[in-house]
Amino acid sequence: GAIINYYEILENTTNEPEHFVIVAHGNIENIVDELGYPVSSEELAEMIIKNGYNFDKPIYIYACEVGMKTGPTSYVQKTADYLGKYWLKKT
Repeated sequence: GAIINYYEILENTTNEPEHFVIVAHGNIENIVDELGYPVSSEELAEMIIKNGYNFDKPIYIYACEVGMKTGPTSYVQKTADYLGKYWLKKT
């Protein structure tokens, strides 16, 4: 599919060690699946958890235009908020 969740060492991009990386098609409002349907920030958070994220690494999202909208209602912030809810359940 268009959403690829994997761990990778980003030697050419950063000096930090490992990151959880998401590569997807996107727009200013959200990322989209392989058919072009929107993936909500809650759905993305669930995919991140299901793909083994355990809150010990930064998450990088590579998707066109997704980072252009900022603030509390941005896609990346809402995804982080949903991940925070999973983290609270875990602790």
